[in-house]
Amino acid sequence: MIVLRAQIVRLILGSGKFDWEDTILTLNVLGILTLSLFAQSLNLLFVRAFFALHDTMTPLKSAFIAVFFNISLGLISVKYWPQLSPFLEKETHLSGLGSPIVGLAFAYSISQVAMFIFLLVGLQDYLKKTAILVIQKSLAKIAFASLLMGAVLQAVKFGWGFLIPLESFWAVAGQVALSSICALLSYLFFCKILKCNELKILIDECPKIGPFARKCARK
Repeated sequence: MIVLRAQIVRLILGSGKFDWEDTILTLNVLGILTLSLFAQSLNLLFVRAFFALHDTMTPLKSAFIAVFFNISLGLISVKYWPQLSPFLEKETHLSGLGSPIVGLAFAYSISQVAMFIFLLVGLQDYLKKTAILVIQKSLAKIAFASLLMGAVLQAVKFGWGFLIPLESFWAVAGQVALSSICALLSYLFFCKILKCNELKILIDECPKIGPFARKCARK
């Protein structure tokens, strides 16, 4: 989503009165929110894990921490972000980050990551040291495979843009489709090379989903 944020915004919103400046602002906000997407997803899983452990106070405390960071950083960004605008807009690589809306996106992402860290630290009290090491090893493999996938995605995206002018909806859609397919295949390949246990579990569980489920149940 980070690599293809401009294409995603152009495909979904890039028409009518939605001009290029609106596209730049929206893709920056999307990229910032995507940085905390892992935390937003895992927070839901961690909260359910604490509920299963009959611990309701830790999720409640983590929610208060997230709200505190979100509100306090949001207020600070709205008040002081305009002072950074001249510098942000002056730098070419930082253009489009001068709006306070970007600051609000940062505040929300930071609050979700803070909640994730609090829940993760709290969850370690219930886990054995061996389990923690297994999770860390698995996370390292997934992160490395994701970085390699991002490199493949970026290469395919630039290659398409170099060969085909991105002046129409279908040209951008083709770029997104081809890049996404290559990224998915490369990610599965890298996970296989790195011997990710999650990939093995996924392959084992796929025959049990959909039309194959009844056959597996009979066996």
